[in-house]
Parts: sequence; C-alpha cells; structure tokens
Amino acid sequence: MAERSPDAKSEASTLPKPVKTLMQRFIVLLFLLIDAPAARADGALELQQRTSINQIGPRLLASHLRHNGMANAMVSGPSLFYALSMLALGADGASRHLLRSQLLSDPRSEASVTAIAGPLAQQLSTAVPSGESGGSFRLSQGLWSTNGASNSQPFLLKREFVRAAQTHYGASHRVIDFEAAGAAQTINSWAEQQTNGLIASIIDDPTLAQLRWVILNTALFEGGWGTAMQRVPPGGAYRFVTLDDRHQPAKSIRSARYSGQVVDMEDGRVAFQLPFAGGTYAFLVHVPAAEQKRIDRWLLEKAIPAL
Repeated sequence: MAERSPDAKSEASTLPKPVKTLMQRFIVLLFLLIDAPAARADGALELQQRTSINQIGPRLLASHLRHNGMANAMVSGPSLFYALSMLALGADGASRHLLRSQLLSDPRSEASVTAIAGPLAQQLSTAVPSGESGGSFRLSQGLWSTNGASNSQPFLLKREFVRAAQTHYGASHRVIDFEAAGAAQTINSWAEQQTNGLIASIIDDPTLAQLRWVILNTALFEGGWGTAMQRVPPGGAYRFVTLDDRHQPAKSIRSARYSGQVVDMEDGRVAFQLPFAGGTYAFLVHVPAAEQKRIDRWLLEKAIPAL
C-alpha cells in the first residue's frame, strides 16, 4: 500500500501506538492482496500490469466518498474490472474508447480488453485450488436479459456477445421477465450461490423492472488466518467511534502476538499486513498518524492515492 521506508520494521511483536488506536476512529482501509502462484506463472504478472485492475477500485472509492460523503464503503476492484470487461465485449465507438481508457494501463495498445482480461481471470481463479488450506479466490460472471413477457418489450442480446462472454469469462446467461413478481429473486439466488450465502440480496423487483439487461460479477475469497485470532465481543476493550464522534459497539478480533512487516511512513502513517493461512494472501491495514484529525481528508488525499 506504500513504498517501504528506510525505517521499516521487518519484525514486530507488538503494534505501534497509532495501530493501537485502530478501533477508535473510522481510519482503516482493508484490502486483499494477491501474491499467489498466478503472479509467478508465465505471463500472468505481465497480464496484470497491462490492466487497471488494481487502480479502478480505488478510483471509484475516492469518487464515491468525494461526491456522496464519508461513510462505510467497500469496493471490489476485481468485480468492477470484470463486470466492465464483459460490457466492453459489446461496446463500440465512444463507449469502447472510454472503457479501454479505464480498464487498460495503456489504452493505446492494439490488444483488446478481452485478450488481456480473459486469461488473467482464469489465472486469478485458479491461483489456489478451492478447498486448500491456503484459501481460494473465485470470480463468477452472469448475464441476464428480459424477455418482455409483461410489457412486450424484450431485449435480445446478440448471440456473438453471449458466446464471447461464455468463452472468455465463463459467464452464464439467462432470459427472464424483469417485470414479473419475484424476478429479482432469480438474480439474488445466483449471487447467494456464487458467494456461498455471504451476499443474499443485491437487487429488488422495483429496480429490476426499470432495467432491460444485467451484468453481474462476484468475487469470493475464503481462507483462515495465518496467526491465531481471538474474538472480542461488542463492548469489550475496543471501541468504534464514527467520524461524527458517535460511539458504536462492534465485534472485533485480536491477536495475542503478531509478527510481521510494519511500515512506518514519515508523516506517521502505518501499514501492516495480517497473513492468511498458507502465505498466499494477506489482509492489509493502513492507518493514519495518531494525531490526524481530518480523517476524511486523509482518506482522499493520502490513503487512497497511496494504494
């Protein structure tokens, strides 16, 4: 999340003071980093570097916070990247140019988005076989279009588009009546199945009735902690204070002993990682200096740009 500074600590059995204040303010950005076998496979790292998969999420997050105000928010870079990559399959003209500028690190290259994103998706999804102790990362894509049974206004996706989405991204395709009662449950059930029950609902009937097609991506990570963790119930030793200084009870976890890399920046910011089992994945935590008062400004001007 930041360049290593000369005073970076390679081992730390206790967390520095700014980190101990972690639960006292909304000051944490948490990200899943992939340092998987895919990143070491032939050509995989080069594929990743030719995309904006690591930049597109932070850009959207910064825009959302800047225009909608500070609030809890989560952005999945891979989900956003691959949903837009599928959309790019059917884009042309100005839309195609805009998508290329957002999805590729060098939109002037002659390579298509699909030629890069498709193989990378396969690499990411097979980085660690599902069920292994090191965890698993799975991408799923879905396409839906309305048959117009309720309003006589069907939307037919071109066969070439559907075939390309299935070939390059493994996307499933279903045609349903978007205005039928309970139609949204069809899409919600798919999302729930692909996320092993973690996301049970993403759309409702009134919203779906206004649409004609849907592109959906899910990104699922499963893994255990690489260091022993203890659950801390709400009201325990840690507290959560919102940006407007309201105290809220929150479940949390703690480690009796943490040993890992801690990076101290010159302005007092601290970044450290909590490894998942197997060492393939890590959970990164980035916090500001303890005396930082304007957390909103820190997020937009320091934390997100430093990702």
